[in-house]
This record gives sequence, structure tokens and C-alpha cells, in this order.
Amino acid sequence: MTSTSEADTAETYLAPLSLLAIDPKGCIHGPDTYAPVKQDSNAYKRKLMSVGSSLKRQRYSTHCEYFQSELAHIVAMCDARIPYITLCEELTNANIPYQGVQVEAEGVGLVLRICELPSVEGVTAETNKALASSLLDCSFRLQPRGHGPWQVQLAFGNCPLSSTAPREQGSTRSVYLTYEAGSVVPVLKPFLLDWKAINRLYQPFLQLAEIISDPSQPMFRHVEVRSFNYQKLTLAYGKDKTSTMTVLVDPRDGRYRLLWGVVGASSTANCHVIVQHQLTQEFNEHQNLVRLISVLCETQSALQAICKLPTMPLLGATQQPQPVLMFSLLPQSSTHIRVVFRNTYCLDIHICKGKNTVSIRDGAYSMFDIMKVVDGFTPAAGLKAFLEMFVDESQLRRRSVSEDDNPPSPITMESSSDNFLPMQHSVPSPMNARVTGSGFAHPMTPPTATTSNPATPASPHTSVLSNQPYSMSPGPSGYPLASPPSIAAPSPSGVMLGTPSPALGAGSPGHPYHAPSPGTLHAVPSPAQMHSPATGPFISPQSITESQTAHSPFTNMGLAMASPGTRNWPASPSMPGPSPVGRYGVAHSPGTAMTHSPGSSGINQQQGTPQATVPRPQPRILPHRSWAAAVPTILSHENLHKLFTPAPPPGVSGGTTSHMCSPIERFLGCVYLMRRCLNRQLQAYGETIHLTHIPVNEHGVTQFKSESLIYRITQNPTTMQTLQLQVNPHPDCKDPWSHDELQVLEKFFETKVGCPPYKYNAMVAFVRLLGAPTRILKDCIQLLRLELLPDRTLKWTIQWCLTIPPSAPPLAPVGTSAVVIKNKILFFIQLTRIGLTVPQGQEPQTVVIPILHDIQSNTTQHADLRNSPVTPSMHSVQNMMKRFNELYTNKTDCTIFAAVKDLMANLVIPH
Repeated sequence: MTSTSEADTAETYLAPLSLLAIDPKGCIHGPDTYAPVKQDSNAYKRKLMSVGSSLKRQRYSTHCEYFQSELAHIVAMCDARIPYITLCEELTNANIPYQGVQVEAEGVGLVLRICELPSVEGVTAETNKALASSLLDCSFRLQPRGHGPWQVQLAFGNCPLSSTAPREQGSTRSVYLTYEAGSVVPVLKPFLLDWKAINRLYQPFLQLAEIISDPSQPMFRHVEVRSFNYQKLTLAYGKDKTSTMTVLVDPRDGRYRLLWGVVGASSTANCHVIVQHQLTQEFNEHQNLVRLISVLCETQSALQAICKLPTMPLLGATQQPQPVLMFSLLPQSSTHIRVVFRNTYCLDIHICKGKNTVSIRDGAYSMFDIMKVVDGFTPAAGLKAFLEMFVDESQLRRRSVSEDDNPPSPITMESSSDNFLPMQHSVPSPMNARVTGSGFAHPMTPPTATTSNPATPASPHTSVLSNQPYSMSPGPSGYPLASPPSIAAPSPSGVMLGTPSPALGAGSPGHPYHAPSPGTLHAVPSPAQMHSPATGPFISPQSITESQTAHSPFTNMGLAMASPGTRNWPASPSMPGPSPVGRYGVAHSPGTAMTHSPGSSGINQQQGTPQATVPRPQPRILPHRSWAAAVPTILSHENLHKLFTPAPPPGVSGGTTSHMCSPIERFLGCVYLMRRCLNRQLQAYGETIHLTHIPVNEHGVTQFKSESLIYRITQNPTTMQTLQLQVNPHPDCKDPWSHDELQVLEKFFETKVGCPPYKYNAMVAFVRLLGAPTRILKDCIQLLRLELLPDRTLKWTIQWCLTIPPSAPPLAPVGTSAVVIKNKILFFIQLTRIGLTVPQGQEPQTVVIPILHDIQSNTTQHADLRNSPVTPSMHSVQNMMKRFNELYTNKTDCTIFAAVKDLMANLVIPH
């Protein structure tokens, strides 16, 4: 045991492998050796000592006869050169030529210079050659005073670009690298990694120098080199060049790193921070600084607008007790960002390269199938119409709002029957020829009588299409619209907005040179499938029945015409297409002499008498399609800033309602309260809160009623950024309501509920309040009036708490709804002391009071919490309300308003 323990604890020593003889004289008289020189004693001046001063003791240097100065000098020299010998061995093994250990000028130290550094793999030969030619010197030095760190100096010249840094204005630039010194840690390996990093950074820098050194290049005006020290490159970009990007290479893995910052008078952070990971990944793939800077300049304006959205958490925004982020930014790439509003609605934003525009769509719909909704998101109703308000018509060409909110159905019919396609002639889809030179779609020609539109009759070229004998008979043979078979070429009207050529009066269907249908240039069905118009007029007020009107999309047009029915033929939209009446303002029947085709001049070609005209109809209201917002909307960067920049509500210049909020937040907040909160509360808890939902067919409208009032909440159709409440008394209401009381409810909703920050629980509390019994609701309205119009004669002002504030007694979690109505009513109010002079920097005295009202006994008291400490303010409120219940004798009226007003007038809380 003893031998084993001694073997374990024995110290190890380095054994010499080889011995080398040293010339003491050569070592002592080297260039870095200090040799003392004897000086003449007469050269020194004698010090004069004044009278009365004490004599100083003379100090003599002690000399040890056993000290060998030559040996000490040789040991010190070997100790200084041994690390260089290790470095030389590493350089020899790596086949790197060097000049050997040299003594620097004036003998300040030792230096080892490298003759040539190796080429780096993964870098082009041009880069290796350019960097090698610019490298002037590479030297290794060991810091003095012991085993200090290694310092490597790289001197470069002929930098291809000049920077604005004051330290980089010379003709040469030096790079200093520091490494830990030691016998175990190799020095050359980390140096070669740094040298590789310098080469990898120099390669894209050379590409950038070729572009921005030319003043004629557009990038020259948007990029400025702030600093380049061969280890990192700092660029300033943008119009004002206040945003900076630093490019460096990590020596450990050889990947590029991008750092972002701002300089100058910038008041915000760098907008590209939100896509820094995507930009870093993309740059590591293409390694092109010119391409990267182009992306930065193209996306800067759009990202600056997106960064204006608030991303802080909000408590009470959802029905969950946890706070939720107002907006979440989810970058998918450097030009694709998803903006999520309260984990519910999603905006899919693509930044268009080189066009100063962005495309926005509803991210709740799948990018592969717009009829499918992505799990976790809810489509935002009316988003397409809202985005159209910010489209710049002077720069972007867009369609009408009605067509954008009702685009053609993407569903096509693959199967068909012979009844719809006689002679197997295919009818092209209107999607193939939707957009023409003017932006309108060609009208489709219905193939059968059941789907016929009298304003666009079928092509009469029966002999060409169906190989049937030509007939001019307008009788029951059913060929009143046939034209001579010699006309096989279609009219140019098919390319001109579906308008027949007016030459030779060809607009009349009875004319021998009647033009074919303007719906398409392809083959169309034979008119033999159509019923003869001789059996009855096409346009007649009596021809419209209730059933036809119910199925026709051309209602409320000021024009009586037969419904075209449902288009069930293949390759057609699922909804009826646009009516020709909407384009021309008048519909003509091809079967009577009193009307003409859309291309007619309106004058009878035979008799020369004016034709009866139909007044121009109003634009028809197309049904809303929920997936309309799946089609991208193009916005300019300027309008994107308007959409995302906080601003007062439309039409409000100041006051309590001038909460700074972006238009997109107002719109999504309104939709969130309407769809996510209000409708769910009415459908799920309508009976519990004594409210009845009234179905309406209007978009953006929710209507419900209580026992005495009818409520109608609408989204402002003009701006779509505000919610409006309209309150009307129920026709069967026995209790009279004054106009002032109804106006207080409407005003309180607009300023406290349906406004930023659009709290879910605030809307829930207000809806519960609306379902309260009439006598209780009237008293609550009086309290709301005191909040909107404070009474300065009272000691306290009141604020109705829709959500539980943090300073409230712990009856429920903070942020939850502060109104509960069952057999008893619980709500919270906050009183603020007025009329006193408050020292500067000190808040006025406030107190949050939970009020509990018993409906059966008509008593109002302070809601007490068991096992809760009683504060002095709570004790004062409890005593006052107890005294009020004892002295108040009017038990017929509700006691809520009287009890609260007594508190506001007489409450005194000790400090």
C-alpha cells in the first residue's frame, strides 16, 4: 500500500531529449544584451550640502561572489526563446515559411515573421490572390514580463475601399490578434482559423467594392462604409444612413454573423432586428453583400412601418387570465412576415422587391387552398374592404371593392352532362378571360334557356356549331336569333368589353349581320336550346315573381328582368357572374322591336323612332365571401405607414377619445370585439345574461334586445375603425326611457368599451350590464353619467371599472370582468379625490370599492371578503354604507345610485 500511494503522489518532471552546446560569449554579446560601461568619477558632480542639513547615508550595492551573471543571462535568454522554438516547430509541420526568431530594433524583444500565409479553402482564387498581395507583414510577438499572451500583427495595404473611421485613413491598416500562451495550447491553429475568417470576410467585401466605388451605381447613394478592419465590416445604409449593419465571421464555425444598430439622429431601433435570423441564414447561403444590401434597402421602409405596431402584453385582452401580446411578429423570411393580433387574427405580408409595395392577405387562410383555414387562426371579416381603403389608385391599378370582396369562386366543375354541353363543345371558364385591357371581365353567354340572360343572347351561328340547317323563322321553331351561316368569324366585340360592333346596325338581333355573343371567342351552344322570346316579353314588371327575385343576384337594380338562374354548367363560378346591365346601364331584349342589344345605338334602324330607355340602375350589392381577403391586396410603403402608424380616430382631433392607435389595430380590435366576444357571449350566455340575439343579414351588424331596450352595435361602414351603439326602447316597453339615458349608454360604449385597448373582458362586463333589470340599469346609467360629466360639487369623482384593477380587493384575478349579475349584482367603482391641492409628483387619493347589491332586499353594501385584512379606507366605506342602509327610507327605488352618490359626497378616508 505504501509503494502504491507513493507512486500515485509522485511528481513528474520533463526529461531532456537532446542537449545542445551553447556559446556563452555569443549569447552574452548578442544584439539584445546590455553591457555596463565604466564611467569616470570626475564626470559626476559633487553634491553641495547646506549648513545645518543632515548627512544622507551612502548606499552601496552589495555583490554576491556566488552569483554568475553570464549564467543568469543565458537562462533568461533560453526562457524567452523556448516559446518561439515551439512556434517554429508548428510552422514547420504546417509547411508555412518563416524567417526565424529575430531581435527587434533597440533590443526591445523578439519577433518571428511569416514569409507567406497559406491559401484558404472555400474562397475563390481571386480572393486569396488579392489578400495575399495586400498583406505586407505578419509577425508573432510574445508579451514581455513572463509568459504573456501571443500577439500577432497583420499589416495590410491597398484597401479597395476607404471608410469614414478616423483610424482607418492611412495607407496601411494593422490587425492585432491575441492568443493565450502556453506549452500545451497550440498557437498556430487558432491563428489559421482567424486567417480563414479574414479571407471569408474579404471575399464579399471585394464584390461590394466593385459596386459602391462607382458613383453612377444606385447603391452608391444608399450605402456608406463606416469601418473595415479586416475582421468586421460596418456599413451604414438607408436614405438617411442612420441604420448600421456589422458583418463578421465566427472563426469557430466559419459562418457569417450580422449585427444591427443605429447611428445619428435615429429615434428607433434598427428595423431589421426582427428578421435578423432570416437575413443571416440567407447571407450565409448566397454570400453576396450587394444582394444583401439590396434587400435591406427594399425592405427598410416596410419593416419600419411594421415595427410601429405595439408588441407589449395586455391583461384582460382575452377571456384568459394571462396577458396576451397585442401584436406578434413572426418572420418567415427577410421579405415575408406574419403579423398576429392577440393570437387570433393573422396578416400575411410579403414585401415586393424593387416595387416599393407590399402585398397583404389574410393569413388565416392556407396558402395552398384558400378555402381552408389554418388551425389556430380566425379569418378577419371585412379585411379586404378595409385594406382597399389604403390602396393608392394613382400608383396601383385595382378592381372595385365589390369584385374584390366577391372574387370568382376557385372551385371548378370537372364533370358535366350532355344537357349542358350539346355536341360536346367546351365552354371556357370566365377565369381565363377575366381581365381585359380595361380591367373588366367578358360576360358569359348562357347555353340554355334556364340559364339564359336576355342581355347577352347565345351565339346564333347554328350551322357552324351544330351542323343544323339554317332557319330565319322567328316562330315556334325557336331560332329567332339565328344569323346567316356565311358569317363564321366572330365580331371584334368579343375583345372590346363585350360590346357588339355598331357598323351597319349590327347591334340588332334581327339584323342579318347580327354579331355573335360577346361572352367568348370560343364555340358556344346552339340557340336551339333557348326558348323563343315570342312567347312573352323579356323585360316586364310582371315577369318578376317573388321566387325569381329570391334566387336572382340582380335585385334592387331598378330594372325588371328575368333571373338568369343558377349557373351549374362546367367551368363557371359558383355565384352568378356580373350582369351586363351593370356595365351599360340598360338591358335590351333580343326578342322585341322595342329593345336592342347592348351594342345598339338606341334608335330603331328600320323606323327611325327612338327606343324606350331604362334608367341606369344602382350598383348591386354582392354577397360577402369570407375568403375574399385570401386574395392579396397591394399597398405602397407610404400607405403601409398610414395603416400601421398610431393616430387619433378618424374625425377626432383631441379629447378623451383621441387614443393614439394604428388603423389596423382599430379595425382588428373592432372585429375582435364584434365576432370573438359579442357574438359568442350572446350565443353562449344569452339566456344567462337575459339578452336575446336578433339575427340580421347585414354585414358587420349585431343586434340583440333586453326586456325593455333594443341594442344595435355596428362597425362604422365609412372607416371600419370604430364601433357604434344604437339604443332604442322596445315597442312593448312599459317603463319610459328618456333620450338622455339612451345617449349616455351610447356615449359610454364609444369612449370606454368599443375603443382601445379593446379589452375582451370589458365588453363582457358591459354586455352583462345591459342585461340587468330595468330599474337597476337606470341607476347604473346615472353613475355612468357622473363619469362622463363629473360633478365638481362632490368630493369624489367616479370611474366604473369594467375589469378588476390591481388595487382592488382580491375577490377575483386582476383583469377579469368586473360585473357579475345573478341574484345579486357585483360591480367595482374607483373614486378619486378632487378639490384638494396635491403636491407635485404625488397622485391624488384613490380607492377601489366593490359594490354588492341585493335585488330582493334592495340593499347596497360593500362587498366583504372573508379572512381579508381590513384597511382604513375599507373600514370607512363599510361604516358609511351601513349607516346609509340604516337611514335610507325610500325602499321603492333602487338604492345603487343613492348609496354611491352618498359616498362621493361624504366619504372621508384618513391618511
